[in-house]
Amino acid sequence: MPNSQTANGYSSPTPVSDGRHVWVLFGTGTAACYDLDGNRKWIKFVEKPKDDYGHSTSPLLVGGNLIVHVLSLTALDKATGEQSWRSSARNGWGTGVVAKIGGEDVIITHQGDWFRARDGQKFADRTHRTQYNQPVLHDGVVYFVENGGKAFRLPASTADKPERLWQCNIRKDRYYSSPAYHDGLLYNVTQFGVFSAVDAKTGSRVYEQKLDFGQRRIKQCYSSVTLAGKHLHVSTSSGITILVEPGRQFKQVARNTLGEDFRCSPVFVGKRMYIRSLKHLWCIGR
Repeated sequence: MPNSQTANGYSSPTPVSDGRHVWVLFGTGTAACYDLDGNRKWIKFVEKPKDDYGHSTSPLLVGGNLIVHVLSLTALDKATGEQSWRSSARNGWGTGVVAKIGGEDVIITHQGDWFRARDGQKFADRTHRTQYNQPVLHDGVVYFVENGGKAFRLPASTADKPERLWQCNIRKDRYYSSPAYHDGLLYNVTQFGVFSAVDAKTGSRVYEQKLDFGQRRIKQCYSSVTLAGKHLHVSTSSGITILVEPGRQFKQVARNTLGEDFRCSPVFVGKRMYIRSLKHLWCIGR
């Protein structure tokens, strides 16, 4: 079996669905497809992860392919699991993002490598490096937050290179949490609860705030910053969530406790909130 650890395990990658099927990738390097009744359609071993702390990069659904990033970037036919292409790509624990350039699907990895989705051809590389989280795409600009931060405008075609708009120097730390974009600001939190807002147009830091989770020593923040309704949800793995009002000044609205540890990002559907804790699946509503 590949290496793993208690904070990760073999089911960290987030599944992806088209509303009719669900595709999963496990820390063993195995991908599979299921229908919504739980019937398995196919299963395929892709390649064995080599990271000492386990694998957590989530799969992406692009056109007719499932994109998995274990050691290589690999496209599997979503209907059969057969390999469509495989390309060399720097790996880590974060997840890439899908964009359109000139009407063509592209994959931008968390390590800053850019690939055409139809054939796996790389057309830009090493634009930035986020080891743990996922870049954010908004209005033709992709944002990386970790190891400092950078923003790139998508080029007109895959024959061109992305244009760097800015580079910033946010607090140097691990950002397991992926950022959230809202109304011209990027929000993120470090592994130990330093919350920041960055101007998405200029890259300047608007504010930085150490969050008070009500504990002398907090557990690490793995959950992505999530916007739901009028508030940003920022969670620590001890099960405590702080609600922050978006804006150019920090304003904490509430602090809630689930009572169980969790490391997932919350999912909001309608007026319900879903959380997968280490022991249960929670559904919270009005």
